Amino acid sequence: RLNSSHLVISYAVFCLKKNRPISIIAFSFLVYTFFLMIRRPPRSTLFPYTTLFRSMHAGFIWDDDFYVTANPTLRSLGGLAAIWLKPGATIQYYPLVFTSFWVEHHLWGLHPFGYHLVNILLHAINAVLLWRVLQRLEIPGAWWAAAIFALHPVNVESVAWITERKNTLSGLFYLLAALAWLRYRPLTTSESAREPDWRYYWLALALFACALFSKTVTCSLPAVLMLVI
Repeated sequence: RLNSSHLVISYAVFCLKKNRPISIIAFSFLVYTFFLMIRRPPRSTLFPYTTLFRSMHAGFIWDDDFYVTANPTLRSLGGLAAIWLKPGATIQYYPLVFTSFWVEHHLWGLHPFGYHLVNILLHAINAVLLWRVLQRLEIPGAWWAAAIFALHPVNVESVAWITERKNTLSGLFYLLAALAWLRYRPLTTSESAREPDWRYYWLALALFACALFSKTVTCSLPAVLMLVI
């Protein structure tokens, strides 16, 4: 059986010789996705976008009871206050995630369709935001990279599982914070000469805080921005 890593390495060497290192990333994801498709059942990987949309008709699973169905903090205003002010009131201190669940619980109760729909919408928005970030960085193939991100099977769990709202929501604020920072500190020659707009700096800081309140792994953002600069 042909090994996908051999194709990736061979193409990487070719790109380096042609001074096209950016295309390595896109092609590596493409090859990985292709071989994942042919080695797994088509219902889960050949058409990952159908899996995402089919998840809207799924129910609650695994840890969804701790996060949603059996979570007493979602039922009242006192619970909303506890989400923010009492660490330990929820299984993890991700107050923005549980606030989103609180709002949804009061909109459509324990009907899972709404929770799944919100996750899918967040993922779609994140794909667009990733495209915009890559555009701001003037990376060739930005649209293709965002499209692969949107449809790659590795993201299915984060979108189809309600509990993983922490991934889709933190990703939203992470990418928004990166966009705001790139407006404050543009990297393009045409924009870098102008005076920095401090409004975008404070906006980026606020969005970064929102990302941390959604999932603490987003603490990597400052390091990522330093590498970019």
